[in-house]
Amino acid sequence: MNSKQRKTHLVVWLLLAIGLPVFIFLSVKNLDFNTNNGKTSEVTFKSESTVLKVSENEFIKVNTFKDSIEIILKKPLKNASAVVVDLNSENKSKTLGQISQAGTYRFQVDRPVEKILIMDKIKKQPITTLIL
Repeated sequence: MNSKQRKTHLVVWLLLAIGLPVFIFLSVKNLDFNTNNGKTSEVTFKSESTVLKVSENEFIKVNTFKDSIEIILKKPLKNASAVVVDLNSENKSKTLGQISQAGTYRFQVDRPVEKILIMDKIKKQPITTLIL
């Protein structure tokens, strides 16, 4: 390798060392998992006394309240990018938030929820569906 090739080789590796982490950061930043306008599922809501409806399957249990839903994830999902989607009768969907590990999640809703879909946002594949 002559000196010109060594300099070119050094410049290419320096550009890769700087550019690759920047591109990875920007691509992860634009994945857009949470489209719930700043509302997070970790916010503790006041205790609600009346459960309107309870539904469950092998993955989740859903308690429906007047203005929120509580999703109890029974076991961890294998998909790191799982999101909860509210489907209504006109096939319009609204993303409520992201779930990852077993536990309880609460999401505020502005209308009664008819159907819950948990899907992998990256692969765009459904994980489970629950009709309420």
